[in-house]
Amino acid sequence: MKHWTKAAILAAISASALTFGCQSAATPEACSAICAQTAQAEVVTEAEADTKEAESMAADTQAAGAKVGVKSRSEIDDVYKWKKDRFFATRDDFLKALADAEANVAKVGQCGAFKDAATLKTCLDNYFVQHTSINKLTLYSNMTVDTEPTPDHQMDQKNAAAVMAKFMEYAKNIRTELLKLDNATLDKYFAADADLKKHEAYIRNIVRRANRVLSDDAERVLTLAGDNLWAEIDLNEINSNSEDVFDAMLSSMDLPIIKDEAGKDVQLTLSNYSKYRRSADRNVRKAAVDGLMMTLKKYEDVLANAYIGQIKNDVLFAKARKYDTALEAYLDKDNIPVALYHNLISTVGNNLAPLHRYVSLRKKTLGLDSVHLYDMYIPLTNEGGADKSYTYQEAVDLITTALAPLGEDYIKRLKTELDPATGSIDLLPHADKTSGAYSCSVYGYSPFVLMNYQESLGDVSTLAHELGHSLHSIYAMESQPPGSYHYTMFLAEIASTTNESILNDYLYKNAQSDAEKINLLVEKLENIRGTIYRQTLFAEFEYLAHTAIEKGESINAEWLSKLYGDLIKKYYGAEYSMDGADDNEWAYIPHFYYKYYVFLLNLSLFLLLYEKHFLILLYLLS
Repeated sequence: MKHWTKAAILAAISASALTFGCQSAATPEACSAICAQTAQAEVVTEAEADTKEAESMAADTQAAGAKVGVKSRSEIDDVYKWKKDRFFATRDDFLKALADAEANVAKVGQCGAFKDAATLKTCLDNYFVQHTSINKLTLYSNMTVDTEPTPDHQMDQKNAAAVMAKFMEYAKNIRTELLKLDNATLDKYFAADADLKKHEAYIRNIVRRANRVLSDDAERVLTLAGDNLWAEIDLNEINSNSEDVFDAMLSSMDLPIIKDEAGKDVQLTLSNYSKYRRSADRNVRKAAVDGLMMTLKKYEDVLANAYIGQIKNDVLFAKARKYDTALEAYLDKDNIPVALYHNLISTVGNNLAPLHRYVSLRKKTLGLDSVHLYDMYIPLTNEGGADKSYTYQEAVDLITTALAPLGEDYIKRLKTELDPATGSIDLLPHADKTSGAYSCSVYGYSPFVLMNYQESLGDVSTLAHELGHSLHSIYAMESQPPGSYHYTMFLAEIASTTNESILNDYLYKNAQSDAEKINLLVEKLENIRGTIYRQTLFAEFEYLAHTAIEKGESINAEWLSKLYGDLIKKYYGAEYSMDGADDNEWAYIPHFYYKYYVFLLNLSLFLLLYEKHFLILLYLLS
C-alpha cells in the first residue's frame, strides 16, 4: 500500500478540510441560516454513528453451535460484566416485581379530577414513582436480552414492554384531566403549591399539544394500534411489530465465515463487523463488507416490508392526530420546527464538494485505483500509532487524565463509574451480545453502559462518549425531578461529544510526532464526514421514503435500494465506487425505525464550534 510523506499528507488534509462547514456554504445566507437554527441541537461522531447504527440490534445468533473465533459470555471474566443487582438480585425477583407491577398498573389512572394543586401534585408524584418502577423492569429486561438473548429473557422483555404499554394507556386519564384545566387555573395551582412546580415542564408539554388529543373512542383505537406520539418512554425503547420483524431478521441472518489477517477462519457477526471493516488487510475488510451486504441482499424483501410497515405506521399516527406529515408529528413531540429539518438537507446538499474532495484525498493517499465502502474506515497512514492498542486500564487512565479540566467532582464520579468493581459497564464483546455501545438509566439509579471494547483508539473515544451520557444523567438526576431530568434527544449528545472533543484535544496536544497529529486530524475529518454528511444522507433517505408513502406511492426493496444508492453517489461523488450490494446498507440500520431520530444526531452549534477549532488546528499545522 502506497503512503505519502508526513508533510504531503498534512498539506493534503489541510487543503481538503479547510473547505468543510459554513465556510463552504453556497451563500452567506445559507451559512447564517444553519448556524442560527442549530443552537440547541445534537452532534454525534462517526464512531458514535457506527455504534448508533448497531444500538438496539438483536444479537447475531445462529441456529446451533458456538461461533468460530468468538468467545461465549461464560468465557468473559465476571468483573467485566455489569451488575444488574442494583435493580433485581435474581430473575425470580424481576418476575415478582413484574407481576406486582401488572397487578397495580391501573392505579395510575385513578387520580380523578384535579380540583386543587395538592390533588394534582399527589397524582403526579405517584405517577412518577410507578413509572420509575416499571421503567426498571423494561430496562432490566432490555439489558438482559442485549447480553443473553435466550427465549426466556426475550419473553421477559415482551412482558415488561406489555406492562409499560398498559401503564401508558391508563396514564391517558391524567392527560385528559390536565387538559380540562386552563392556563389561568394552572398558574393559580403553581402559585399555591411551590412543590408542584417540579412537574411544570411535564404539564406544560402536555397542554401545549392539546389540539392533538382526540375523542375517547379514537384514542382507544390508536392505543390498540400502537400509537406512540404520547408515549411515556423514549420512542426508541418501544418496538413496533415492524421493528420486531426487523430485529428477528437480523438475529436470524447467517453471516459468512471469513478469513482474518492471519488467514484463520472467523465468524462474521454484527458485533465484530466494524472491527473487520477497518482491517489494514484490504481482502479482510472487503470480505467483511461483502459478507454483510450480500446477506442483506438475500433478505432485502423481508427487511423492506418491515421498514415500509414502520413508515405506514408513522404516517397513520400522524394523520390521525391531524398533522400534515409524519415529520411534523414526530418533531413536534420535542417542539422542533420542521424548517430545521429541511434546512439541514438543503444546506448540506448544496455543499457536497468538500466530501468529494475528501474521497479523492483517501484515494490518492492510500494509493487506490478506486475507493469503496470498505476503504472508508481505515487510517490514512500506518505511522504514528494508528494501530496502537489500549488495555482497559490504559483507557481509564487516559480518559480520566484528559477530562481533568471538568473538575475534581466530575473525575471522582467518572472513576467510580469506570471501576469494574462498580459493575456499571458490560465491557467486552462475545457471541450473542448486541453490537455497538450505549448508556442507559432509570431515575434514582446509577447508569449502565454497554460496550464492545476491542482496544482501539476509537473504542477509547466511544468509552469517553458513553460515560459523558452517564455523568450527564447522574448530574441531571441530582438536579431535576423525574418529570424533567430526562434530557431530550435534541440535547443528549452535547455532554458525550464534549468528552470526545476534550479527549481528542488532549491527545493532539500531547502527540509526539507529526504522524500522530495526522492520525488525530484524520479522525476529526471522519467525524465531520460521519455527522454533517452521513447522518444528513440518512435523514434525506428517511424523509423521501416517508414522503413517497404520504403521496400514496408504492415502494418496495428495489425502490429503497435505488434511493439509497442514488444518495450515496450524490453525497460521495464520482471517485467513490459502489459494489453490487452496497445499496442494501439501509436495511440493517435500526435508527430508521426510531421515527425521524437520525437527523437529531447531526445538528448542533457545538458541532460548528468543534469544527472551527479543528480548522484552527489545521491552520497552525500548515
